Amino acid sequence: MNKVLEQNIEFLKDVTCSNHALKGELVEANKAKNRLLDRILDLEADYDKVIGDVIEKDVASEFSFQQVYFLEHQNTELEKVNYMLENSSYRLKNKLNLKDLELTRMQNLLEVELSRKDNVIKGLLYDQSLLQESASNNKDQKDEVQKIMATMEALQVELALKSGELVDVVAYCQLLEAQLQDK
Repeated sequence: MNKVLEQNIEFLKDVTCSNHALKGELVEANKAKNRLLDRILDLEADYDKVIGDVIEKDVASEFSFQQVYFLEHQNTELEKVNYMLENSSYRLKNKLNLKDLELTRMQNLLEVELSRKDNVIKGLLYDQSLLQESASNNKDQKDEVQKIMATMEALQVELALKSGELVDVVAYCQLLEAQLQDK
């Protein structure tokens, strides 16, 4: 089970790294988009200026025409690049959202697993406390049995002594009885 958790953690780390890389790519794509938008605005301003100059001066030269054509072509190309960057940005956002959802799902699974293991540990700690209490009670009972055994041994010794004395007294009584009968 720990191996599965370790694999899940490694997977989460990989997904997090991928997530950070995608975020970095998205930031770079947005920066490129902004640069292109700025460039488009610059080109449109240049275009407007060139058109204004042509209208003001009413000069229709081939150079101006080619410059306008070049700027229009460049503007069209930049708009295409901007469109591709927007699509790329959209795809990266979707990937990022999917990775976020996957991370959330994995985090929830890990939290459930950790909660379950926490409950198992609490149960094991409770069992351990019961075993410790039982061991303590068994030790107390063992100590009590040893005291009783020591007391019984002392009583047996005392009983043996008293029995010996009793035998002596009985023998003495029988001797006295025999002496009385003889008289």
